[in-house]
Amino acid sequence: MFFVYALFVFQMSVKSIKYLLLAFLTMAYILVSFIYAVLFDGANLLDFLMIYKAFIYLFVLLLISKKKIIEFDHLTRFYSVLIFLFLFKYLFLQILSLSDRPTLFVENNFELMFLYALYILIYDRQGIFKLKDISLLGLITILSLSRSSIVIFIALMGYLYVRTMPLKKLIILMPLIIVLGVGVIVLVFAGRSESSIEEIDRYKFFLVFLDNVKDWEVIDFFVGADRISPLSVQSCETLSFYKNLFSFEKDGTCYSVILHSYILRAIYDHGLFGLLFIALIWYLILKDSGIKVDLSILFVFLMLLNGISVSSFNNIFAVLGMAIMLTTKDIENKGLNEIEKHVN
Repeated sequence: MFFVYALFVFQMSVKSIKYLLLAFLTMAYILVSFIYAVLFDGANLLDFLMIYKAFIYLFVLLLISKKKIIEFDHLTRFYSVLIFLFLFKYLFLQILSLSDRPTLFVENNFELMFLYALYILIYDRQGIFKLKDISLLGLITILSLSRSSIVIFIALMGYLYVRTMPLKKLIILMPLIIVLGVGVIVLVFAGRSESSIEEIDRYKFFLVFLDNVKDWEVIDFFVGADRISPLSVQSCETLSFYKNLFSFEKDGTCYSVILHSYILRAIYDHGLFGLLFIALIWYLILKDSGIKVDLSILFVFLMLLNGISVSSFNNIFAVLGMAIMLTTKDIENKGLNEIEKHVN
């Protein structure tokens, strides 16, 4: 769906020299890594694609970021329908106790990033902090029982609320806002079924990551491991419960994908340079597409928050949301809308 959409939205010209250069650098990195890891070292092609998905998505996003085809009114109607579908199915599954982690499409800490992306886009265009929209989005997030999504929602709403607050009031209330935010996050994680931090799966993944980088030099943290490097045999045995995430070779080998956290995966495979490259380019194309600077930073920050737990820039739902953000037209009569915002 993403790639078909990209074919319709593709637009690139010699005038977009900055984007042509970035697209060339991204594709060069993918191709050089492919030749080295797959053609010479014999790595499985599907393992390669899993590890380089974020860069493939980035390459496509660079090629579609200059064309606007979606009418804002159409987007808001689509968002209203989507909110209803999420709310209906999440409520249905929770009320009938059919699922303790309800989903509309796939795992909810993946698909909810799509909703958050669309909400930021609508807020950016309208500039209005609507209680109804916030309440519905918050209810869906709570019903999801996704702890990472609840943290992301708190960060999203916390910033947007602070953004609309007068400076004097903000200075007075900031300590209370911080205490409330931290308190909610503590309550969220206090409800975990695990009795200690050692039983939390993300903690186990982090320990496995530390074990695999214990002999790294400083430069390795910036460039990552050798292209498509499997984790140690001991690591694979430790995480054998996640055998469905082992190599497509089915030989007992496992790669960074088994660590779940995209930040750990990106540092292991591409280094801090690779992770920062993706984050900075996402910010750049968001800002250049017309999204306000602070909201562009906010969305990338939320993606990094998501990457602490799950797949972040590798997440096709977040990427689809990004594609819509880049290709939605500006709202008509924006000047009148700014007046309406101040009146509200």
